[in-house]
Amino acid sequence: RPAGHPAGGVLPHGRQQVLYRFYRRLLKGDYVTLPNLIAGAPVIPELLMHLCTPQAVDQHLTALLADGDSRQAQLDGYRQIAALLGEDDCASAAAELIVKQAQAARPR
Repeated sequence: RPAGHPAGGVLPHGRQQVLYRFYRRLLKGDYVTLPNLIAGAPVIPELLMHLCTPQAVDQHLTALLADGDSRQAQLDGYRQIAALLGEDDCASAAAELIVKQAQAARPR
């Protein structure tokens, strides 16, 4: 990986479909991972609960290991996140972005 770029990733979670349906009702936004929340887009795949299968993890990681579109899209997403956060006080910038997205996702 080039210097200054984070490693590619996939976020696996547990595998219970019933809990997934329960949590989907609680979650108001489209994403649960910090990179995706900050970007407001799917930078990394979120393999939540029953979607986290060995085949799904293999599929996503294999695509990232190849020097192709999936890898490039993830690297571009990380660059977008870095630009959004800036260089000073990244934690506050991330918090502000996430709050703005949560407010925009609220039904009115």
